Parts: sequence; C-alpha cells; structure tokens
Amino acid sequence: MVTSIEEAHAQLTAPGQMFEMETVEVDGYPIRTWKNAPPNLRAVLAQSGARGDLGFLVYEDETMTFGEHFRAAAQLAEVCDRDLLQDLSRRLIAPSAMDVIARALAALVVRRNFAMSGVGFVSETERDTIAQAADFLIRREDIDTVVVYGIVGDRFIEGSLRTHSPSVDPALWIEQAFGHDERGKAYGGGRRDKGGFRIPIGFLGRATDRAQLWALVEHAARQALLKQLGEEGALGAPTGHAGAHAPTTA
Repeated sequence: MVTSIEEAHAQLTAPGQMFEMETVEVDGYPIRTWKNAPPNLRAVLAQSGARGDLGFLVYEDETMTFGEHFRAAAQLAEVCDRDLLQDLSRRLIAPSAMDVIARALAALVVRRNFAMSGVGFVSETERDTIAQAADFLIRREDIDTVVVYGIVGDRFIEGSLRTHSPSVDPALWIEQAFGHDERGKAYGGGRRDKGGFRIPIGFLGRATDRAQLWALVEHAARQALLKQLGEEGALGAPTGHAGAHAPTTA
C-alpha cells in the first residue's frame, strides 16, 4: 500500500516524532512550528560545529567541513554590522500594508482550513500589500491555505495565494479557480507555497459606483473560490450595499 503525502506528513509530525509540531506565540500571534527545531540560527551553527571534520559543503573537488564552516562564521561575526542586522530583524511593516492587513482581517471568510479575504480597492503603487496580507494571514493556526484579493488601480482583480498544504499546487489551483483568458493563457501562476493572479475588469473599471463594483467583484471572486473548494453557491447574491466593504487607498 502506497503512503499518501498527507499520511506521511501526519506520521512525521505526530507527537514524539522528530518533526512533531506545536503552537507557539510569536509577536502575539499563534504560530505552528516544529517542537524540536533549534530556537535560532546560532543554535544551528553551534550544533554544526560539533560535527567536526565531517563534510558540510561540496563543490566539484572542494569540500568544506562543519568545523571549517563554524570557524568561518565565527570570524564573520566579529566584523558584521550588528546594528544593521538588528534593524533588518525588526521586520518593519509600512502603514499602507498595515491598513490592508486590517481590512483582510475584517473581511476574512474561513472554510475549514481555507481562508479568503477581499480588501477592496488598492492603488497600483501599493499592490504588493495584497501579498503582504496573505503572508500575514497564513500564519493563523487553523488554516493552511489563504487567498487575498482586491481591485488594483481600477483595472485588475489581483490576488495572492499562500499555502502550507502539500496537496495544493498553487499554479494549478489558481488556474482551476479562475480559468484562462481568450488566448487560453491562465490568469495566474505559482510555485511551491505561493501563487498570484491578475484578471482584467475591462470597462467595468469605469463604473462611478465603486461600492457596487466591489460588491460584484467580491461576489464573483468568492463564488469562484468556493466552487474550487466544492462549496459552490454557499454565498448569496450581492446586495449592492457594499459601501462598508469597499475601502480605498490613495
């Protein structure tokens, strides 16, 4: 009998196993992580130093041992800019990204271990905030796949997918959910644990009633995502009262 990816994952991460998982709090948020993982890179480096003369890196006829790598890293630590490294580690988030993340949290819809959220209108200069919101939401404990979408520059429906699920192929998932253009080209793509899509809204972008436009787009996007989940028709038709759900960024 062949073991499925899901079964292998469950066995490897079960209690008492090397890759056992647990929930810990990081920056005030619950995160799923490996219980036996080293707490930081310093611990990883310290463990590697104990392996001495065993081969660590091999390139053609050159070999670096664990011990040599440890000594090289220790030498680098003496000359690095610690203040700069500390600044980089703070993971600063721009105000515009925080705004979109807040909208994504307010509009979040969860179906089992899948989550989706529409963030309304986003300017072209701030389109990356949609991906940042997806990166934030995928950290939630009870979901393994998330899609965040919005209207960018009044011209496109753009979205980002993030997943931890070994059974989700982002490129295929997005293609099945949103289809192709008139030339047969998929509206999106992806790799491993992330993907994205971009769908032109055409003349609808000229609409003066932005609340109504967002209601139509959100309904269509949600229905496409729910259909991909096998829950077609789980949401009702748009009501047209979407003013509170059609935020904008300048």
